Amino acid sequence: MTPPATPERGDDAQGQHVAETPVTAEQATTSATGGGEAFKEITRGLTDPELASPGVQKLILELLRRAEGRCTVLEGYEERFHGADKRADVAEEKLKGSEERLKGQARFEVLYSCSLGAGFAIIGLAPFFWDEKNSRGPIALAFGIVWVTGCVIAKLVK
Repeated sequence: MTPPATPERGDDAQGQHVAETPVTAEQATTSATGGGEAFKEITRGLTDPELASPGVQKLILELLRRAEGRCTVLEGYEERFHGADKRADVAEEKLKGSEERLKGQARFEVLYSCSLGAGFAIIGLAPFFWDEKNSRGPIALAFGIVWVTGCVIAKLVK
């Protein structure tokens, strides 16, 4: 009669004695992830006799083939990622340039509006300076017209 299976003795679930072999760093360690459900999250060291088994070798080769297939697929993603990353960098640089242009354009619009207002204010005040003794009125009118004309030309050239 066989004694009952006990983990302390090194028995498996069927009650058969399993020799405990220490796992060393030289022995292969496999971790089957992404394979079949039966191999999910299994990590164990393989002994030399287990590695010599044709079934284990076929399984390892199949896992290697799958991993190489995934690597091939991921290389495509990597290339597309780098292409997209470059396009994003170029777009970001363009956006920075656009922001600077918009800031410059906003500054120009403020300067244009203020200058145009000042020119029209000078034209509007020209009658106040107008008298027969001096020529301040006509000078103010001419200066205001030149100022407004300069503003309009600057806007058209921009």
